[in-house]
Amino acid sequence: MVSKAMMTSETGKRVSGAFTILEVLLVIFLIALIGTIFVVNIDSLLRDQEEASVERAFWEASHKARMQALFLRRPVSLFFDEENTAFQLVSGETLIETFPAKGTTQTGDPITVQFVQQRASNEMILIRGRLVDTQPIGQVSYYPDGSCTNFWLELHFGGETRQIRVDPWTGAKMLTGER
Repeated sequence: MVSKAMMTSETGKRVSGAFTILEVLLVIFLIALIGTIFVVNIDSLLRDQEEASVERAFWEASHKARMQALFLRRPVSLFFDEENTAFQLVSGETLIETFPAKGTTQTGDPITVQFVQQRASNEMILIRGRLVDTQPIGQVSYYPDGSCTNFWLELHFGGETRQIRVDPWTGAKMLTGER
């Protein structure tokens, strides 16, 4: 009687019905590799969603500020309220609207938002041996002619910084490399 584990082929060689250790290790390696790629992609996807939430709130607030300035025919200010983690629109002393933004990452790190403006060429300062030509500003203004303060938005989250440049004439996002 022939055992089920070992059979002989027509050429007389033994044929095994089981997997070799090499085949098993190869399958385990491939599963581990696919799992690692999946985990890394999920982490970056979650980080992108956190950043997108703040960026989406900014663009909604920016668009509304521009429309309100055109409609009211007076400047409208946009600033980020860190206490409430929200963008707020103000005209004079009147709060027009609030746009909440998610203020922390999945790991609990805070997301900070800062408006930055280019200094005039003769206003550069030296800080810790580095020539600085930018300055943080507390708020940006949108004007009745449709333009806004020349600025960009910096998002700081989890040790990373992202800049969102805004065209001062249209209030639209500038493409990379434009100034």
